[in-house]
Amino acid sequence: INGQEYTQRKIENIREAPISSLKLLEIEMKTLELKEGLIDPNDLKEVTRNSKTLEKFEAQMDTLAEIETGTFDGCEKLTEIIIHPEVIIRYKALQNIPNLAKLTLNRQKTIKSDEFQGDIELQEITLPQLKIIPNDLFADLSKLQTVKLTEASIMLQGCFKNCALIESIELPGIKIIDGDSHFE
Repeated sequence: INGQEYTQRKIENIREAPISSLKLLEIEMKTLELKEGLIDPNDLKEVTRNSKTLEKFEAQMDTLAEIETGTFDGCEKLTEIIIHPEVIIRYKALQNIPNLAKLTLNRQKTIKSDEFQGDIELQEITLPQLKIIPNDLFADLSKLQTVKLTEASIMLQGCFKNCALIESIELPGIKIIDGDSHFE
């Protein structure tokens, strides 16, 4: 690193960089972008967990297959996550990220109903390939403004409960709306 202060660190192939050297970058790392090479989910967790500077995380195609529980725990400055491949999201892996404002899961076809619980700053969510919107998926995300669900065809009960700031919802493929308390 030679004493230079980096504001952004892109890693071409995270597998080629030893985890120990990535952990040293933690003090200066604001952006982590996985560009190529499949990373082990536990290695990623080791690098990101409790990062005090990480603001943006992005995973390109063929770089990530799974997000482990705790991967983003303690990432207090993380405001944006963009994941291009479909991934296995372990229990509570995307919950309680205190400053997460923007989340994009480009190829996610399914998601658990409580996956965004505690993401109190979430303002924009993009899930273009999600097919079924589970019960209460966005419930209590009081700062949520924009939701893009272009492939969703089924919306289950209570999806947008307590989302008073919603400005835009894209649901062009919706065919079934189950229940009546979506916008309480």
